[in-house]
Amino acid sequence: MMHSLSAYSLLLTITPSLKGFFIGLLAGAIVLGAAFGALLIFSQVDKVQRS
Repeated sequence: MMHSLSAYSLLLTITPSLKGFFIGLLAGAIVLGAAFGALLIFSQVDKVQRS
């Protein structure tokens, strides 16, 4: 019983490379979210006046 529990906890450990991958994904999502938010705000503030 203890052996299967330790094997299960071993599967839940995060390696340094996997941790770096998740941090990279999070950083990319933050950058894309900030760029999308800035574009959305800028497109609403700077309207084109057509005659």
